[in-house]
Amino acid sequence: PLVSQEVDGFLLMLAVRGRFWYQLPAEVLAPLHVRGGGISRERFAALLAAPDLAAAAGLAVGHAMDALPSGQEPVPALLEALVWSRFRRLANQAFRRGHLGFGAVAGYAGLRRVETANLITVSEGIRLGLPAGAIRARLIPRAHWEPTDV
Repeated sequence: PLVSQEVDGFLLMLAVRGRFWYQLPAEVLAPLHVRGGGISRERFAALLAAPDLAAAAGLAVGHAMDALPSGQEPVPALLEALVWSRFRRLANQAFRRGHLGFGAVAGYAGLRRVETANLITVSEGIRLGLPAGAIRARLIPRAHWEPTDV
């Protein structure tokens, strides 16, 4: 599940950033599909053909993200936070259920990766002089789902 999440998160963010941020044509992005995740080539083509970001995000629910927060317009930063939250959940699940097998090792490595991302966020927030609440809002998992960038 962790490897599948990596692939699905990559494909979602590739489609979101490529199509809706950089306005790249779908023909340029379609060959970059990676097998091994829950987002098939057909679903990736649908992500690339989606009319807007909300439609694209809806196609990734259950694959790269668990759910979309209700009442919020999806933006790339929010979607990335949701991808990381799912990754953290899956890593924790693998670690807790692994019982000293490979799952425990993979889950532990995944949890440490999230911890490293959080430590980078904290140190960058301190360097920029952000208040504690603003830094906390950007940690994984997010306490409040708001679009933020660090």
